[in-house]
Formats: sequence, C-alpha cells, structure tokens
Amino acid sequence: MLKDYGLYMVENKLAFLGNETLEYNFYDVNFYGLDMLSLSEFSIMINTEFNGEKLALSLDFDTSILSSMLEQMPSIKADSIMQDIENAIKNNKASVNFTTPFIAKNIKAHIGKLQHGANESFIPFVITKVEI
Repeated sequence: MLKDYGLYMVENKLAFLGNETLEYNFYDVNFYGLDMLSLSEFSIMINTEFNGEKLALSLDFDTSILSSMLEQMPSIKADSIMQDIENAIKNNKASVNFTTPFIAKNIKAHIGKLQHGANESFIPFVITKVEI
C-alpha cells in the first residue's frame, strides 16, 4: 500500500491542516470512475509521485464540482457518466466505473481534514475547481 500524499505533505511541512487558502494544482488527472462517500460527496484515488516517491492521492469533491465537470464536456459523455452514477445508486454500489472515462486538465484543491479508515489514516485534498 502506498503512503498517503496528504499525510506526506503535512509530515514534511509542505502543507498545513486547516489551511484552505493555499491551493494545489494537479494536472492531467484521469477519471476512470469515482467512489460515492454519500449521495452528494465523491472521491477519486490516484497514484502520484513526489521527490521520487510513489504516493496515493485522494481527491474529494461535492455535487457542485461534479456538475461543473459534466457541464464542460460533450452532453453524450456527461449523460453516460450520469447514467453510470445512477446505475450504481440503484444497485447500492459505492464505486462507479465510467464507461467513458475522461481527463481533467487542471484541478485546483486545498488540503482537507485528517481521516481515519479501518487500517489507515489519510488526508484528502478537496477539489475547488476543475478544468476539463
């Protein structure tokens, strides 16, 4: 299992918990699907590299960010993604694999809050803006 990027950033004093004014940019992020944290909160997990170390990065977002992404893409792709999400909800699935993945050219995000999972702790980044 890879070390968490958010924890790495905080432990190395490159990011500070509670600082929502400092924005981080992530480029060319592949969206193959998403995890539904609730009906209005979502997350993706990607691998990244920093200073030669491979790390896991969690990017969280809400329905307003999802809507913004969908509005920026062709309607046929947006409709397909919404259908994938609706099917997952109908089937009580927390994870959605997109039949038509997409790439976000630029994501702006700030550091989130420390989260504790079953076997790990991590700090997600919270998306504030996406450019498709």
